[in-house]
Amino acid sequence: MVLALHQVIGVVRGVYKKFLFSLWLCLIGSVAYAPPNLFIQQEHEGNLTFEDPRGSVFTYYEPVEVREDLIRQTVQSLWWPDRTIYWIQRKTWYRKDAWTPLPVYAKLRYLKLLEQSLTGNGQENLCWNENVCRLLVRKKNAPPYLDDNPRMEAPPGQTNGSPRSFLFPEIITRRGAPALSVNEAIGRAERIIGETGHAGIHFHVFVRIPPERLRAQLSQLGSMLQLMNDKLYLEAARESFNNIVHPALHPWHQGRTQTVERIIREGNTQPHTPEWNSPNNEKSVNLAFRYWGMEDGMMVVSLELRGVPIPTPPPRISVVGLEEGMGSPRGADLSIARALLTQLMSLGEALLEGRLANANDEQRHFDLERAESVIRSRAERRGLRPGDYFTLAQFSRFLTGDIEVSQGFLFPFSTGGNPDLNLLRFIDRFLELSAGAKRTPNIENHVTNYKNQFWEAYRRWALEELPRVRHSLSAPRPTNPVPARCSQILEAAVP
Repeated sequence: MVLALHQVIGVVRGVYKKFLFSLWLCLIGSVAYAPPNLFIQQEHEGNLTFEDPRGSVFTYYEPVEVREDLIRQTVQSLWWPDRTIYWIQRKTWYRKDAWTPLPVYAKLRYLKLLEQSLTGNGQENLCWNENVCRLLVRKKNAPPYLDDNPRMEAPPGQTNGSPRSFLFPEIITRRGAPALSVNEAIGRAERIIGETGHAGIHFHVFVRIPPERLRAQLSQLGSMLQLMNDKLYLEAARESFNNIVHPALHPWHQGRTQTVERIIREGNTQPHTPEWNSPNNEKSVNLAFRYWGMEDGMMVVSLELRGVPIPTPPPRISVVGLEEGMGSPRGADLSIARALLTQLMSLGEALLEGRLANANDEQRHFDLERAESVIRSRAERRGLRPGDYFTLAQFSRFLTGDIEVSQGFLFPFSTGGNPDLNLLRFIDRFLELSAGAKRTPNIENHVTNYKNQFWEAYRRWALEELPRVRHSLSAPRPTNPVPARCSQILEAAVP
């Protein structure tokens, strides 16, 4: 008896020692942990205005509570075939689950009823935190790297506010569980797209960097953002006229570079919110720059790839380019995303190590008066008088209906200097179309025809311009390392 008791005490003592050792390891690990200085986070936008056979946001998220009274109201609003199917499923496979068998439109109805119920009781804070939807929480079997709640983006043309909409959910990864490599990020993207259909991806390559090191590379950063955005914009413009006048993906230019320089020099502790109405904001481009404030004495910035061409079910708006794609729901081709993300990670590494190369590329200036002057000079050489053709501003208004000239129309004229042969050919074709439109009666009936012809001319110009931009990106350039004294000061700051 005494021997048995002695053995039990020995076992308990051993378990206790192992527990203390494990606790010590956890404490040491939490103290020694340092967040990575280069990592990837991603956002996956969805659209519930049509059902995707791959799934939806409800694959990973469920309501914070399922109330029988609201379920009854929701079921009563179902179309009778759906109500019959729901009743059969509840009697067979989902006896204890009233939520899962609901069709997507009914789940949206339930969320609206739950929101109204909580708001009516003065508990609106339980529903929303800005655009974070607290009504939905992550399921236990969902990937652990996802945020606890999804976000709900405002419908196109609206801003986030009241009334809220559940139609455009956004699945994002947690800050505490970033992807540390391109392969890891792509693997996450493939899984999320395959299980939810959320193919509108925004990749963020985050860099935590000492302020002095970042400020020492401002000119190099601006030139690289210019060149990489030139490439992405030209590649998108050759695919569709809609990408020339895209409302959220514009070309990069000197005004955006100046915005980035101002943000970094100010070095505020809080994130910078872009001014959407400003033509110089740093986000409305294919490769955006974002400033997220200070963290442990380090500046936190990100290079945001705001979309990739991924096959999705046919969208309501036929746009082919970097943010919205067309194709079949067979799966996602992430090869282009992988290549672009690899470039961004290389750029982030170079920025972090203070060896970002100087592209020495001329900054673009968007000046409507200069563009009109170049066109006018070419028209005079061709024997055209000002009243014989539409100006660039008039032709832009004719094609788009917008009073303000799209930055895409100014993009070919933005480099300065004398026009090269490629640009002259584009101007000649523009003058032909513009003069023809000026002479055409009932011109409003021919907008689509002229839009297609203008895009074809723009597309040819973009195809000729692309090799030069690609050569500038691939050409070897001397690096501009951080000055020696800065390097000595910052040696311990960046691992």
